Amino acid sequence: MERTSSLPNGRSSRGYVLRGGEHNSPVRPARMSSDLLNSEYVAPGVADPRLVDPHLEAVVEQAAMEARARGFRAGHSAGYAAGRQEGLALVDEQRRLMAERDEIDRARRADYLQDLSQAVSEAAASALAVHTPTLTELYDTIATMAVELAEELVGHHLELGGHAAKDALIRAMAQAPRGVEVTVRLHPADFAEVSAYAAGVPEWGDVSWVADPRVERFGALVQAENLEIDAQYGPAFERVRKVVRP
Repeated sequence: MERTSSLPNGRSSRGYVLRGGEHNSPVRPARMSSDLLNSEYVAPGVADPRLVDPHLEAVVEQAAMEARARGFRAGHSAGYAAGRQEGLALVDEQRRLMAERDEIDRARRADYLQDLSQAVSEAAASALAVHTPTLTELYDTIATMAVELAEELVGHHLELGGHAAKDALIRAMAQAPRGVEVTVRLHPADFAEVSAYAAGVPEWGDVSWVADPRVERFGALVQAENLEIDAQYGPAFERVRKVVRP
């Protein structure tokens, strides 16, 4: 029986239907609407069901699309899982590298702080080492200036007093022993004044008087046997210098 039918692509097709009868049947009748010579569903030794039932083409296409979708979803899930795993591994590696760098930075900072502390300690020790001699030198300078100032003041006082040589002689003779030969040495500029004064002192009648330019002005040097009494200010200040600057 000849029949016209519509294909899934919307075109009408003339074909033949094999019917077993007109009664209702749950089995869909087979239809042949293709040219057997040109059909894509015909191949040597192969029988494609779509040749006799064009509706199977839509079913197969739908199944193929669903299979492709399932394959895509499966591939996407697998790719996502692999990518996620790779990303987590990369994050772990980055964390490990950051921890290593942090440990290296901590060690470097500790070494830097240790070097800085040592440098500060050495600088402080060096400053103290330099400062101590400076204080000593300052003390020596002040002591020397004090002695020189005292010497200048005493010298100025002696020059203004007018009786400095006589006072020096009196101090020296007070320490000289009695009953022995005594020699008094005076500066020539003081000799006349002091010897004139000594002539009025009876206890000094046996004293020998010598004008000696080696004796400083306003001073006196008394010699009695093995004893020498120095009443000069210069040697006295020299002894003070040795005390303040040993």
